[in-house]
Parts: sequence; C-alpha cells; structure tokens
Amino acid sequence: MQAERSFHLLVSHVLKQYGIDSQIEAKDNEAYVLTLNEDLEVHLIGMQRGYLNLVSVLGEVAEDCSTEILRTLLRVNVFDLSHPVFAIGMTQAPNKIVLSTRQALPELDMATAYKLVETFIEKARGMREWLKFQSNARHAPVTASTNSR
Repeated sequence: MQAERSFHLLVSHVLKQYGIDSQIEAKDNEAYVLTLNEDLEVHLIGMQRGYLNLVSVLGEVAEDCSTEILRTLLRVNVFDLSHPVFAIGMTQAPNKIVLSTRQALPELDMATAYKLVETFIEKARGMREWLKFQSNARHAPVTASTNSR
C-alpha cells in the first residue's frame, strides 16, 4: 500500500509541474499517460510494486532499415555508469521503437522524480526526431543536380 501511495504522490507532483491536476483515486489507476504537444506520449507506470516505470513509443522503423540505424539504436543500451539506465527496444510488429527506464520509488523524491521525467522526455524527443529524420531521408527522392556553366 505504501509503494502504491508513493507512486501516486510522485506522479501527482510531476503532473502538477506540467499544469495537470490529478484527482484520480490510487486504486483506480496504476498508469498515467502524459501527452505532450507534439503527440509524444510518456507512460508513467506503477504496476510493478515499488518502481516508477517510464515508457514511450518513439516511432517505427522499416522492416528493411539499414544496419547502421539499428546499430545506432542499440548503442543507447551500451553499459555506462549513469543511473537509471535508459533502454531501447522494438516491438515485434510493426517494428515500433520503445524507450524505457525504471527507478525504485524509495530513491525518488519530488524533485528527482520531476528531473527523471524531464530527462526522459528530452531523450525521447531527441530520439523521436532522429527516427523521423532517418525515415524522411530514406523516403526522400534522389535527385541529380547539374550545373551548366
């Protein structure tokens, strides 16, 4: 019960920082979705007892995308000493790229919870823009330009 209460208190505080007043009963909701103005959704999930999970679907990659794109995405998962760890994954169909992280509730206070969500949003936005750029570059028509001098 204490972990559930902590999750809802932290999420309520984070949502208030974004100007959202959360009056939802704790027993009614174990996940919240923060939708940002560019349609980026950040799921704040408390179903795993004692943890705050953040998940965002960033976009989709083509079935035949280049190995360089996949390598770049995998580099996000390389070990480093930062905490919490941000991880990239891909759904089976239709190849949607997912960013996620998890943080133990006892390690979070109101300020660090907000900072974690902000960092997550920045990383998700950056990766989402990169994926859009890769997708647009792949679909851009190839044109030859000639200079007649």
